[in-house]
This record gives sequence, C-alpha cells and structure tokens, in this order.
Amino acid sequence: MKTKRLVTEFYELAINQQKPAEAARKYVGLPYRQNNPEVADGPNGFIQFIGGMQEKHPTLRVVISKVLGDDDLVALHVHLTREANDPGLAIAELFRVMGSMQSGRAAGGASLELRV
Repeated sequence: MKTKRLVTEFYELAINQQKPAEAARKYVGLPYRQNNPEVADGPNGFIQFIGGMQEKHPTLRVVISKVLGDDDLVALHVHLTREANDPGLAIAELFRVMGSMQSGRAAGGASLELRV
C-alpha cells in the first residue's frame, strides 16, 4: 500500500466516517508518537482525542486539499470545519509511516493549525 493512500484512508476513516477506534486498529502502529501536547501518545490517546472532538462537534468534517509524500513521510493539507457555519481551520498534518508498503502503519503525527 502506498504511504499517501494509507494516510488518506486512515484520516478519512477516523474523521469523516467517525470511526477513530477502527482507524487506529487498522492503521496505527506502535510506538505511536503524537506531537500535539493535548493528545497522549499511543492509539488510545488518538481515539480519545478524536472521539471527544466528534462528541462535542457531531458534524466535524475534513476536506483533504493536498497529499504530499516522500518515502515514509506524508503531509496532508486539510480544511477542518466543526459546525455548518464554521469558517474552519487550515491544518497541516504530518505522518511518518513505518513497515512495508503493503502493511504500513502510521507511527506518529504532528499538526499545524491556522484559523480560516
């Protein structure tokens, strides 16, 4: 599986399909390092953070604008909206993918956010 496709599928499943636990089981490898200080390392930290956002904002949605990849590094440029009239956030998500191209797993993530 190509790294860009793996990360895109992970992100879509976790956020737009609102299945963070399934996405973590399928795509998150150990050790999973999270660079957002509000999110604990490991799959459970990811699940709790995304699940909490989805509980607070049931219409949370992301549109992936760009996907860039170089070897094991993938960057997503996304537009996240929480509510219907929310101008949203422009976010750059950075991932490192470990393992073979067939069974790769996300090994960590970092985010940069700008208000739109």
